[in-house]
Amino acid sequence: MKWTFSLIIFLLIHLLTPGQIPNQTRQKTVDSLFILLKKANGLRKVDLLNSLALNLSPRSFDSGMRYAREALYLSGSLDYIKGKGIATFNIGNCYYFKRDIKNALTNYLTALRILEPFEPSREIGNLLLQLGSVNEYVRNTKKVTAYFQRAASNFAVIGDSVATMLAYFTLGSSYYYKIQTLDRIDTLTSEPMNSMIDSALKYNGIVLSYVIRHPDILLLPDLYNNQGLYYQVKHDSSTPVFFYKSLQVCFTLQDTNVRNIMEGLEHMNLGFYYYYHLRDMEMGYSHSLQAAELLKKTDRYDLYAGALLTLGEIDTDRGRYHRAGKYLHQGLNLSDTFLIKIGQIIHTDPGIRIWGITQMRSWRVDCFRDLVRFYELSGDYRHAHEYQKKLEEEKNILTLNDLNRQILGLEADYEDEIKRQEIRGLIKDNELNRFKMIQNRIFFAAIGGALLTALLILTLWIQRKRFLSDQKALILEQKLLRSQMNPHFIFNSLTNIQNFILTEKPDKASIYLSKFAMLVRNILDNSVEEYVV
Repeated sequence: MKWTFSLIIFLLIHLLTPGQIPNQTRQKTVDSLFILLKKANGLRKVDLLNSLALNLSPRSFDSGMRYAREALYLSGSLDYIKGKGIATFNIGNCYYFKRDIKNALTNYLTALRILEPFEPSREIGNLLLQLGSVNEYVRNTKKVTAYFQRAASNFAVIGDSVATMLAYFTLGSSYYYKIQTLDRIDTLTSEPMNSMIDSALKYNGIVLSYVIRHPDILLLPDLYNNQGLYYQVKHDSSTPVFFYKSLQVCFTLQDTNVRNIMEGLEHMNLGFYYYYHLRDMEMGYSHSLQAAELLKKTDRYDLYAGALLTLGEIDTDRGRYHRAGKYLHQGLNLSDTFLIKIGQIIHTDPGIRIWGITQMRSWRVDCFRDLVRFYELSGDYRHAHEYQKKLEEEKNILTLNDLNRQILGLEADYEDEIKRQEIRGLIKDNELNRFKMIQNRIFFAAIGGALLTALLILTLWIQRKRFLSDQKALILEQKLLRSQMNPHFIFNSLTNIQNFILTEKPDKASIYLSKFAMLVRNILDNSVEEYVV
C-alpha cells in the first residue's frame, strides 16, 4: 500500500498545489509595470512595486526581493498596512522560488498576521492557498485542510466562484495527500482512510459539477483523473471509468505538449491500475507502453520515468530481465535528468519546483528497490548487493529530508506562535493601560466633581451668609429709621398739635395731625427699601 501511494502521489505532482502565484515571468507584464512605475507615487507606487516583485520572483530572486523590500519600506512610511502585508507575502514568494522553505513559511505567516484585519480578500485567499501548499510540504497535515478551507471561504465571500472551485479542488487533493503522508508513518485503518477519501470525493465532485456547467474552465481532465485516483483508494470498480473519461477529454486539448502529458498520465494511471490492482499484466503493460511513448515527447522526465518503472516491474514479473533492466536503468537515469532540469520545466504550478524534487526522491527509493528485486530474480547478487546499498543511502536521504522538512514546519509554527503571543501580550498591555487611563480619568473626574461640588456648596454658604448679613443689616436699618422718629420728633409733633388744640385752632390741628400721620406711614412703608428716591 505504501509503494502504491508513493507512485500515485508522484503522478499527482502537478495537481497538488494551486497556481495562485505565477510560475513563469511574463516579460510583457514586467515591461508594462516598469512604464507605469515611472509616473507613480504614494500607495499606487507600492501596489506597482508589489506587482513587479510578484512577477519577477519566479525568474530572479534578487530582483523580486529588491522590489518587494522597496514596497515594504514605502508602505511602512505611508502607513499602508495592506501594502506591507502583500510585500511580506512577495518576500515569502521569493524565498519559495529559491526553495528556502523556512524563510518562505516564516514570511507567509508574518504576512497572514498583517493581512488578517482585511479578511476576506483575494490576497488572503491566495496567501492561504500558498500556506496550505507549504504546510503539505513540511508534513503539517493538521493545518493543511484548515488553510484550504479558509481560502475557499475568502473567495466565496468576495464572490469569485472560479477561485472558490480551484480552492475546493486543492482541498480535495489535500485529503488524498494526507492519506499518503499518514500511511508512510503508520498503516491507516479503513475507517479514517475512507472518511478522508470521502471528503476528497465530496470536494472534487463539487468542482466537477461546476466545471461541467462551465466548460471554459480547463480543469475537466484533472477532475476526472482525481476522481479515478480517489475511487482507486476505495478499490472501487468505477476507477478506470474516470481515467477513460479524462483520456477522452484530453483529445480536445489544443497544446500538444499538455495533451501528450495528460494523455500519458492517464495511460500511466490505467497501466498502474490494471497491473497493481487487477493483476492484469497485458492491459497494464499496454497502457504503460502508450504512456511512455507519449511522455517521451514532453519535458516531464518525471512522469516518463514513472511509466518506465511500471514497464520494468511488469517485465521483471514476466521474466524478461534484459528488457526489464533496460527500462529500470533508463528510468533511473531520467530521474537524474529531472533533478538537473527541473528549473527549466514550464508549468503553471510553482509547487513543482519543490514537490518535484521531493517526490522524485521518493520515487528513486522505489526504483532502487525494484532494481534490487530485478537483480535478485535474475541471479546477479553482486549488483543486487550494490543497489541494496544505494537503496539504503536513498532511504536515509529521504528520511533525513522528511525530518528536516518537519523541523522547518515546527520551527516556523513555533516562531509564529511566539510572535502571536507577543502581539496578544501587547494587546493585553494596551488594554490594561487603557483601563488604567480610564480609571485615572474617572478618579480625576471624581476629584474634580467633588471639588466643584465643594466649591458650589461653599459659594452657596457664602451667599447665604451674605444674605443673612444683608437681611440683618436691613433689619437694623429699619430699627434705626424707627429709632430716628423717637422720641423727640414725635414728642415735638404732638406738642404742636396740642398747642393748636389749646389755642382753639382745630383746623390747623387737624391738618397737622393728618400730615404727621402720613409722614409716619411713609417712613414705615419705605423702611423695607434699601434706597428711597
